Order: sequence, then structure tokens, then C-alpha cells
Amino acid sequence: MRSEDTATTLDCHALSALAMTVSYLHSSLFTLHSAVKMLYNIAVEFFKKLFFNIKGGLLVLFFAFKDARTPFLAKALSLIAFVYLVLPIDIIPDFIFPAGYLDDFAIAPLLLYFAHKKIPPEVLEEAKTSSDKINKTAKTAGKIAIASAAVSAILFIVFVLLLLKFIFGVKFL
Repeated sequence: MRSEDTATTLDCHALSALAMTVSYLHSSLFTLHSAVKMLYNIAVEFFKKLFFNIKGGLLVLFFAFKDARTPFLAKALSLIAFVYLVLPIDIIPDFIFPAGYLDDFAIAPLLLYFAHKKIPPEVLEEAKTSSDKINKTAKTAGKIAIASAAVSAILFIVFVLLLLKFIFGVKFL
């Protein structure tokens, strides 16, 4: 009977220790979850700014890459980022979801960001001027392309309607 009392006492102590451990882990996990969530939000904001700056700056980097005054390190970082995106060799394979894609979304933009930081300001200004000229031309060309596509679509519809009327004898209205 004595061994049963000891076993019951040990079970009570074990359950108490287990309850305390679970309570501690729950509070620790809640704190850990809050910290991870905060770090995630910071990282998301950082990468949003990074992507938007790089998205607008790719043409600028192209013109700066062609300039002879651009340092070798900036050119090398830009080239490494391009090669990293084009080649099928990754640090983390793409079939490991989502980490395989996260390295593509993190490494190349960071390389381009550092390349952008290494370019002298006067080269960046000239590259931005060249980029703005191309963007204005592209916007105008885009408007012309949309207008010509609309005219082509209208002419095609008129042609089909005339074809239906004169060849097949379809009456409209």
C-alpha cells in the first residue's frame, strides 16, 4: 500500500510539473509568436520598399552598368544578381516550398540594392535621366499601341460584318 501512495504522490508531482511546464511554454510560445510576427512585419516592409525601389531602378542600373565610371563591384553585383536569377542553380532548390522561392526573392534584390549603393551619384543622375527618357517614350508608344489595337479591332469587326452581309446574306437590324 505504501508503494501506491508513493506512486500517486509522484504522479501528482509529475502532473504539477507538467502543468507548470505547459504554462511556461504557452507564455514563451506566445512571446515567441509575437516576436516572430513583429520580425515578419519588419521584413515585409523592408522588402516592399526594396522591391519598389528596385522595380523602378532596373533600367537605371542598366544605364549605370554601361557607364565606364561605374565601379567594378557594382557591375559585378548586378551581373551576379542577373546570373543568379537566370541560371537554374539556386542556394535553396525551388522544389523546397516556400524557401526555394524566398531565396530568389531575397538574394537578387539585395544584390541589386548593394550594387545601386556602390554607384556614384553623378552616374546615377545621368542613368536616371536616360531612364526617364525611355519611360516617357515607352508610355507614348504604349498609348499609340492601344489606339492602333482599338482601330484594328474595329476594322476587323466591320470586315466580319460586311463579310457576313455580302457573302452569307445575313441581315442586321
